[in-house]
Amino acid sequence: PSAGTLCSYPLMHSLRQIAQWTGARSADAVLADIPVSELCTDSRSVARPEEALFVALQSEQRDGHRFVAHAYAKGIRAFLVRQDFSAEAFSEATF
Repeated sequence: PSAGTLCSYPLMHSLRQIAQWTGARSADAVLADIPVSELCTDSRSVARPEEALFVALQSEQRDGHRFVAHAYAKGIRAFLVRQDFSAEAFSEATF
């Protein structure tokens, strides 16, 4: 990506590996087979949404959780979040 974007690639790991490294927990049993080639904190700059992991960063200035719906609309289905999200609203997502 160009300077200033907040997505990085190439990367190829499984969502299960990333969950283990970060200590994340998921109710989704299919974590093992979801490939991740792009880490993203800005859904506007995602190149490969089908292989992107959206990381909802929180700071005093911004809360990435506000952009989960936008990331989902762009085709991202894997998310690293601290808040709970509705399974009905994001039926194809893995949190």
